[in-house]
Amino acid sequence: MRKFETAKIHKIIVPSGEISDSGRVVIQGELMDAGFPILPEEWAWQAKVSGRGEYIGSFCKRLAKYQHQHNNKVTSNFLGKIGSLVAMYTLKSCNYFVDFTQEFDWGDGDYGDGGSCFWGSNSGAKDMLMEAGAYAVRFYENHRKISGWGRAWLLPYSDGWACFNGYGIDTSHAAQVVAIYLDTSYKHVLLCNHGSSSGLLWINSAAGYMIAPEGSVQYNDIIDFRLTEICQCAHCEEFMEEAVRVQGYNYCQDCVCELFSCCERCDEWADNDCVTCVDDTTICDRCLEAYYTCCEQCGDWIENRADITEVDGKYYCNYCRDEKFDCCCHCQEWEDDCTEINGEPVCEDCLERYILCDDCHEYFDAEDYIDIGDSYYCLSCANTHCCECGEAGTKFTVKAEKWFCDDCVDEESLVKG
Repeated sequence: MRKFETAKIHKIIVPSGEISDSGRVVIQGELMDAGFPILPEEWAWQAKVSGRGEYIGSFCKRLAKYQHQHNNKVTSNFLGKIGSLVAMYTLKSCNYFVDFTQEFDWGDGDYGDGGSCFWGSNSGAKDMLMEAGAYAVRFYENHRKISGWGRAWLLPYSDGWACFNGYGIDTSHAAQVVAIYLDTSYKHVLLCNHGSSSGLLWINSAAGYMIAPEGSVQYNDIIDFRLTEICQCAHCEEFMEEAVRVQGYNYCQDCVCELFSCCERCDEWADNDCVTCVDDTTICDRCLEAYYTCCEQCGDWIENRADITEVDGKYYCNYCRDEKFDCCCHCQEWEDDCTEINGEPVCEDCLERYILCDDCHEYFDAEDYIDIGDSYYCLSCANTHCCECGEAGTKFTVKAEKWFCDDCVDEESLVKG
């Protein structure tokens, strides 16, 4: 196979008549949707085939013959639809001006590749490609090597080249141009590195084209480059083979330990100022909000929901709750203004169950009281007051289960009462 000649501009003429790879996918999809068998691997994807052979003539004529041989009748309407797709996706004759380079030192966007992660978080991928002997094919407006408008990567694999990540130009067109330059064929393949297309060597759409001799690769074969990832630390900018991926960027182990802490609940790295130590355990802000509650009183974070209590819209740990509040023995609500009655806390709302004795000033059950005049007495204090005048005393006369002082014991007072 021809080698790439660097340090010069090459003019490559792409002949007309070939159906683009995108067009092939669309046409095969239409055949499947219509219930027809798809066209075979060796099918000539040309708008028209001349000369001799089993399938010659226009694309639609050859398609109809192929389907007829497989006992399928294709309607004129369907052939008309396919004919329109052929016209849409057939490549026109075009001149391309390209160069090949192993120096990946141009600026972001110089070749239609603005925003490429290889000039950002995945800049170490360029070093991987250089180590692997890769090339870039770059496209220009003319032979003067100015006004670059597109590029794609060419990575050696087996007896060919994998073309991927076309920018400014469709990867299939870039592969076609390179295949013409090398005088060989190309096929769509699935690409990855160590089973992944989203690592440091990011591969757009996890696919590309294998430029290799006919028969050495099949359509949609899976190709794993298995390159050692060499990347640059986003903080100290040192290069390394093993990196820690944090928030979309690569860091060396030293910088990770300096800048980040690993959450012991979700095992994710977080900025040092975005973590909290809870019971000697490092917790990131996201897990802290999801699984912990902060005590309003002491400021400690509590994990177990059973160890936290909400009082008036605020949260308290069990220790602070017991220090600051009492649990009402009737409604079981925690309050900070409970009254102790018979050794049990009673909240202000439940205090309505009780009456304050006007003598001993103790609360007693509202059902167990005696009212004398405008005063209320508990049973213990009631028998020390005259049931008529309410005066306190120690000697009373009992009449009709009531007790009266000497002044009220006469018959007239009793009748009045």
